[in-house]
Amino acid sequence: MGSEKDLTAEQKGAIVYGYLKNDSYRTIAANVGCGKSVVGNVIRKFCESGTVKSQAVRTGRPPLLAASDRYVLKTLITSENRRLNLAQVTTTLAAQTKRNVSKKTVRRALHKEGLWSRIARPKPLISTINAEKRLAWCLAHKDWTARHFRHVLWSDESTFCLFQQSSCRVWREPHEEWDIECVSSTVKHSPSRMYWGCFSWYGTGPLVALNGSATGKSHVEILRRYVLPTLEAYPGNVDRGRPWFQQDNARPHTSKIAKNFLNENKVRVLDWPAQSPDLNPIENLWHEVKNALRRKPNPSNLVDLEYLVQEAWRDISPEYCHRLVDSMPDRVNACIKTGGGPTKY
Repeated sequence: MGSEKDLTAEQKGAIVYGYLKNDSYRTIAANVGCGKSVVGNVIRKFCESGTVKSQAVRTGRPPLLAASDRYVLKTLITSENRRLNLAQVTTTLAAQTKRNVSKKTVRRALHKEGLWSRIARPKPLISTINAEKRLAWCLAHKDWTARHFRHVLWSDESTFCLFQQSSCRVWREPHEEWDIECVSSTVKHSPSRMYWGCFSWYGTGPLVALNGSATGKSHVEILRRYVLPTLEAYPGNVDRGRPWFQQDNARPHTSKIAKNFLNENKVRVLDWPAQSPDLNPIENLWHEVKNALRRKPNPSNLVDLEYLVQEAWRDISPEYCHRLVDSMPDRVNACIKTGGGPTKY
């Protein structure tokens, strides 16, 4: 690239950003793809005016933050500063560029660059080791089609509370804000019950209320009374061989007594990476059941809770199960794209 005229606003912004980071002219030129003299010209003009002007002729009042300045701002945010609030971003930008602009100006500039302040999506913490294991699992199953995943029985546990702790939407008039029918009641220690369930492409399977917390011994009873009969009656069991059984790495599942039982009964267990609820489609079923409960009045006791949970579980259609299981190839590919990191699922 021969001269300063050939540089785009983004490239000029990259030169200024490198200068503010105290990079050498040689390093900046190599990163941008221009000569050191061009780098020097851009930096000199920046130091004189506090900004980098583009070559295009414009009318009207120039923006306080030009395109090159917005590039510096965007790079500042995306370089491990995503959790700064607007005031902190404005202060940091002023310290780096020696220019004082308002928070409103910074907000507008960020919006022009496609950056908006949003509540961070909650996701389980994935360590580097777990990310590597998730990636390895997905690479090992990247050639599995939806037909392969249809031959899997998915399982998991979930806890349901008498009083749902999350917020919900209601229809009300302004003066009804504090009416008992229009508030979401919360309690500190809501009675709850844990459930074990399973499903496959063909529909939902048994849903079992657990008495107390899960243990290796109680899990063996689940395997004996519900998993083995479900696998035995699995459609296509004869033509396609024994189906796979999926479970996560919870301690009761990996206990010695549970492993011995699965080995003795020749159950084909699908190996599973830790911290991977986004790869297990049964999580969507739990979400559907809990959403159904939020649309109903809170049950008054655990017996009522049992009835409502079982009813919501039965209402899940086979078509919905089809969509969840058939999404598995997309889930695997999404995890590969993130290098084993979080996905949208």
